[in-house]
Amino acid sequence: MAAHTSDLGGADNISEAERVLVRRAAMLTLQLELMEHRWATEHEGEAGPKTLLTYHTVTNTLRRVHEALGTKRRAKDITPDPLTYARQYDRQAEDAEHEDAA
Repeated sequence: MAAHTSDLGGADNISEAERVLVRRAAMLTLQLELMEHRWATEHEGEAGPKTLLTYHTVTNTLRRVHEALGTKRRAKDITPDPLTYARQYDRQAEDAEHEDAA
């Protein structure tokens, strides 16, 4: 719950409705993980048709709760710091010069 709350700006910045949805998301996640654990430990990774239908339903419900909370994909900025990049480039050039000289 803390991670979801943090994603929404912290406990001081969320409404009671969001707090309720965060609790629901946490419970749905727990139930899905318990189902996965049971399949892995008791059923050799296999699920019966009814359990699989329940799993799919709960997963879809969790997705909708996350959508209601505003969860979305975010691109991670992997652009290197220009100075760090330049230092790495210089080091690689120096290493290549040393290899050529040897």
